[in-house]
Amino acid sequence: MADQSLKHINEFYNKLEFRFDLFNTIEKGTFVTGSIKHIFKVLQALITEFKLINEKDLVLDAGSGDGRICAIFSILKIQSFGIEFNEHVYQSSIENINELLKNEYIPLQYKPKIIQGDFLDNESYSKLEISFSDITVFYNYVTYQDLITEKIVKESKVGTLFILHSPCPTDFSCSGLEKILDIPIKEIYHVIYVFRKI
Repeated sequence: MADQSLKHINEFYNKLEFRFDLFNTIEKGTFVTGSIKHIFKVLQALITEFKLINEKDLVLDAGSGDGRICAIFSILKIQSFGIEFNEHVYQSSIENINELLKNEYIPLQYKPKIIQGDFLDNESYSKLEISFSDITVFYNYVTYQDLITEKIVKESKVGTLFILHSPCPTDFSCSGLEKILDIPIKEIYHVIYVFRKI
Protein backbone atom coordinates (compact mmCIF):
# COMPACT_ATOMS: atom_id res chain seq x y z
CA MET A 1 0.00 0.00 0.00
CA ALA A 2 2.70 2.51 1.04
CA ASP A 3 4.82 1.69 -2.02
CA GLN A 4 1.89 2.27 -4.38
CA SER A 5 0.98 5.51 -2.59
CA LEU A 6 4.61 6.63 -2.79
CA LYS A 7 4.59 6.04 -6.54
CA HIS A 8 1.41 8.12 -6.91
CA ILE A 9 2.54 11.09 -4.82
CA ASN A 10 5.97 11.05 -6.46
CA GLU A 11 4.33 11.23 -9.91
CA PHE A 12 1.91 13.89 -8.68
CA TYR A 13 4.61 16.21 -7.34
CA ASN A 14 6.88 15.62 -10.34
CA LYS A 15 4.13 17.07 -12.56
CA LEU A 16 4.00 20.21 -10.37
CA GLU A 17 7.68 21.14 -10.57
CA PHE A 18 6.94 23.95 -13.02
CA ARG A 19 5.00 25.90 -10.37
CA PHE A 20 8.10 27.01 -8.48
CA ASP A 21 11.77 27.47 -9.21
CA LEU A 22 13.88 24.75 -7.58
CA PHE A 23 15.30 27.37 -5.19
CA ASN A 24 12.57 29.95 -4.58
CA THR A 25 13.66 32.64 -2.12
CA ILE A 26 10.68 33.81 -0.09
CA GLU A 27 10.15 36.20 2.83
CA LYS A 28 11.58 33.78 5.38
CA GLY A 29 14.04 31.23 4.05
CA THR A 30 14.15 29.43 0.73
CA PHE A 31 11.58 27.03 -0.68
CA VAL A 32 13.38 23.95 -2.03
CA THR A 33 11.63 20.92 -3.48
CA GLY A 34 12.86 17.67 -1.93
CA SER A 35 13.17 14.27 -3.59
CA ILE A 36 10.12 12.32 -2.42
CA LYS A 37 11.42 8.80 -3.02
CA HIS A 38 14.73 9.45 -1.23
CA ILE A 39 13.19 11.25 1.73
CA PHE A 40 10.55 8.51 2.01
CA LYS A 41 13.26 5.85 2.35
CA VAL A 42 14.96 7.73 5.18
CA LEU A 43 11.74 8.51 7.06
CA GLN A 44 10.57 4.92 6.64
CA ALA A 45 13.91 3.74 8.08
CA LEU A 46 13.46 6.04 11.08
CA ILE A 47 10.15 4.25 11.72
CA THR A 48 10.92 0.63 10.85
CA GLU A 49 14.68 0.20 11.25
CA PHE A 50 15.70 2.72 13.91
CA LYS A 51 12.35 2.74 15.77
CA LEU A 52 12.66 6.48 16.44
CA ILE A 53 9.20 7.45 15.17
CA ASN A 54 5.91 5.62 15.75
CA GLU A 55 2.16 6.02 15.22
CA LYS A 56 1.78 7.95 18.48
CA ASP A 57 4.08 10.74 17.35
CA LEU A 58 2.95 14.15 16.14
CA VAL A 59 5.22 15.53 13.44
CA LEU A 60 5.64 19.15 12.41
CA ASP A 61 7.19 20.12 9.09
CA ALA A 62 8.61 23.52 10.04
CA GLY A 63 8.49 25.38 6.74
CA SER A 64 6.19 22.87 5.03
CA GLY A 65 6.46 24.19 1.47
CA ASP A 66 4.16 22.44 -1.00
CA GLY A 67 3.10 19.72 1.46
CA ARG A 68 5.24 16.85 0.19
CA ILE A 69 6.82 15.96 3.55
CA CYS A 70 3.42 15.93 5.23
CA ALA A 71 2.14 13.72 2.39
CA ILE A 72 5.00 11.28 2.98
CA PHE A 73 4.19 11.07 6.70
CA SER A 74 0.53 10.45 5.78
CA ILE A 75 1.35 7.36 3.75
CA LEU A 76 3.64 6.24 6.58
CA LYS A 77 0.56 6.53 8.88
CA ILE A 78 1.99 9.27 11.08
CA GLN A 79 -0.07 12.37 11.96
CA SER A 80 1.64 15.47 10.62
CA PHE A 81 1.23 19.22 10.74
CA GLY A 82 2.78 21.88 8.57
CA ILE A 83 3.46 25.58 8.99
CA GLU A 84 4.37 27.56 5.87
CA PHE A 85 5.03 31.30 5.91
CA ASN A 86 4.61 32.17 2.22
CA GLU A 87 0.95 32.56 1.21
CA HIS A 88 1.43 31.38 -2.39
CA VAL A 89 3.36 28.27 -1.38
CA TYR A 90 0.89 27.58 1.45
CA GLN A 91 -2.12 27.79 -0.92
CA SER A 92 -0.35 25.38 -3.25
CA SER A 93 0.16 22.90 -0.39
CA ILE A 94 -3.55 22.95 0.46
CA GLU A 95 -4.47 22.33 -3.19
CA ASN A 96 -1.92 19.51 -3.40
CA ILE A 97 -3.08 17.74 -0.23
CA ASN A 98 -6.74 18.04 -1.28
CA GLU A 99 -5.92 16.58 -4.70
CA LEU A 100 -3.99 13.70 -3.12
CA LEU A 101 -6.94 12.99 -0.81
CA LYS A 102 -9.44 13.16 -3.68
CA ASN A 103 -7.43 10.58 -5.60
CA GLU A 104 -7.03 8.47 -2.43
CA TYR A 105 -3.23 8.65 -2.66
CA ILE A 106 -3.05 9.51 1.05
CA PRO A 107 -5.40 8.16 3.75
CA LEU A 108 -8.05 10.52 5.10
CA GLN A 109 -7.29 9.29 8.64
CA TYR A 110 -3.80 10.79 8.36
CA LYS A 111 -4.71 13.97 6.51
CA PRO A 112 -2.08 16.56 7.44
CA LYS A 113 -3.17 19.86 8.93
CA ILE A 114 -1.27 22.75 7.33
CA ILE A 115 -1.59 26.44 8.15
CA GLN A 116 0.00 29.66 7.01
CA GLY A 117 2.15 31.16 9.74
CA ASP A 118 5.54 31.39 11.40
CA PHE A 119 6.77 28.17 13.01
CA LEU A 120 8.57 30.20 15.69
CA ASP A 121 5.33 31.90 16.77
CA ASN A 122 3.11 30.17 19.36
CA GLU A 123 0.04 31.65 17.66
CA SER A 124 0.66 29.28 14.73
CA TYR A 125 0.33 26.28 17.05
CA SER A 126 -2.91 27.70 18.45
CA LYS A 127 -4.25 27.74 14.87
CA LEU A 128 -3.29 24.07 14.61
CA GLU A 129 -5.13 23.47 17.91
CA ILE A 130 -2.02 22.04 19.54
CA SER A 131 0.79 23.45 21.62
CA PHE A 132 4.44 23.57 20.60
CA SER A 133 5.26 21.02 23.31
CA ASP A 134 2.74 18.52 21.85
CA ILE A 135 5.00 18.02 18.82
CA THR A 136 7.29 15.03 19.31
CA VAL A 137 9.13 15.19 15.95
CA PHE A 138 10.20 18.34 14.10
CA TYR A 139 11.34 18.22 10.46
CA ASN A 140 13.20 21.18 8.97
CA TYR A 141 14.99 21.87 5.70
CA VAL A 142 17.77 24.20 6.98
CA THR A 143 15.44 27.15 7.65
CA TYR A 144 16.05 29.00 10.93
CA GLN A 145 17.22 25.72 12.43
CA ASP A 146 19.19 27.56 15.10
CA LEU A 147 16.05 29.38 16.30
CA ILE A 148 13.68 26.41 16.25
CA THR A 149 16.17 24.19 18.07
CA GLU A 150 16.55 26.85 20.78
CA LYS A 151 12.75 26.80 21.12
CA ILE A 152 12.76 22.98 21.29
CA VAL A 153 15.37 23.05 24.05
CA LYS A 154 13.31 25.58 26.04
CA GLU A 155 9.77 24.27 25.47
CA SER A 156 9.72 20.66 24.23
CA LYS A 157 9.66 17.45 26.24
CA VAL A 158 12.83 15.42 26.76
CA GLY A 159 13.16 12.91 23.91
CA THR A 160 11.65 15.22 21.25
CA LEU A 161 13.33 14.61 17.88
CA PHE A 162 14.62 17.25 15.49
CA ILE A 163 15.23 16.07 11.92
CA LEU A 164 17.46 18.44 9.97
CA HIS A 165 17.52 17.96 6.20
CA SER A 166 20.62 19.59 4.74
CA PRO A 167 21.67 19.79 1.07
CA CYS A 168 25.28 19.22 2.18
CA PRO A 169 27.19 18.03 5.25
CA THR A 170 26.98 20.47 8.18
CA ASP A 171 28.47 20.69 11.64
CA PHE A 172 25.25 22.18 13.06
CA SER A 173 24.77 21.54 16.77
CA CYS A 174 22.68 22.97 19.58
CA SER A 175 23.30 22.81 23.32
CA GLY A 176 20.53 20.66 24.80
CA LEU A 177 20.25 18.40 21.75
CA GLU A 178 22.34 15.30 21.06
CA LYS A 179 22.98 14.13 17.51
CA ILE A 180 21.96 10.49 17.31
CA LEU A 181 22.08 9.82 13.55
CA ASP A 182 23.31 11.21 10.30
CA ILE A 183 22.10 9.54 7.15
CA PRO A 184 23.69 10.54 3.84
CA ILE A 185 21.35 10.40 0.84
CA LYS A 186 24.12 9.60 -1.62
CA GLU A 187 21.97 9.78 -4.75
CA ILE A 188 21.22 13.47 -4.19
CA TYR A 189 24.19 14.41 -1.95
CA HIS A 190 21.88 15.47 0.89
CA VAL A 191 22.20 14.48 4.55
CA ILE A 192 19.47 13.86 7.13
CA TYR A 193 20.55 14.54 10.71
CA VAL A 194 18.52 13.39 13.70
CA PHE A 195 18.87 15.11 17.06
CA ARG A 196 17.15 14.31 20.36
CA LYS A 197 16.39 16.68 23.20
CA ILE A 198 18.28 15.62 26.32
